[in-house]
Amino acid sequence: MARNRAGKALITLPDNAHVMPPLVIEDESYMLLAITAAGRMLMFPVSDLPQLSKGKGNKIISIPAAEAAAGQDGLAHLFVLPPQSTLTIHVGKRKIKLRPEELQKSPASAAAAVR
Repeated sequence: MARNRAGKALITLPDNAHVMPPLVIEDESYMLLAITAAGRMLMFPVSDLPQLSKGKGNKIISIPAAEAAAGQDGLAHLFVLPPQSTLTIHVGKRKIKLRPEELQKSPASAAAAVR
């Protein structure tokens, strides 16, 4: 729950939750990349980022409440990528390199991810 108290912004968080540090977004053409602790990845344009009501911020990726409460899943990493970026992901001993044209094929709709 977010509320204002005499000009000071307060937010009450559920157990095991924390506020993410702010990220600098220079342009709405940038992409937002979210990776969960369970290994799910979602990338979408910053311009598609849904705004929650009453100053609660943004919902980036949908994580089932039961998994979040049990500590099984949560937002692990959040990145802002400029256009034409190459993304390198390290998974164990493997390294996956995604070029801009490959990333453009797979951006998801934020609306689909936050159902």
